[in-house]
Amino acid sequence: MPLLLGVVGIAFGLKKAFGHAYEPADLAPALGLAGGAAAFLVGDVLFRRTLGIGEGHWRTAAAVLVAATLPLGILVAPAAQIAALVLVLGGALLVEQRRGTPTQDASSLAPA
Repeated sequence: MPLLLGVVGIAFGLKKAFGHAYEPADLAPALGLAGGAAAFLVGDVLFRRTLGIGEGHWRTAAAVLVAATLPLGILVAPAAQIAALVLVLGGALLVEQRRGTPTQDASSLAPA
């Protein structure tokens, strides 16, 4: 459910902020972007833990950081908030890939 709510929140934030990307946004679109991205990441971490395909520490940290982008959307502009979201999400995935995350061996997933 958090994955779906995250996608809906991001879509809402993008739709509302897209027409005025370089003007400070209202609370709702900025919250949609930050809260939607955070909800999606938390949902992804929970989904991965349920399936046993990783802990998701970097994605949990990224969820906290994307929530912290809320003031950017309100005080600066949605374009700045979206740029920060891209940097945080891309950075978390890059660090996760470089450091490696414990996952199941591919042979354990193959049917017998």
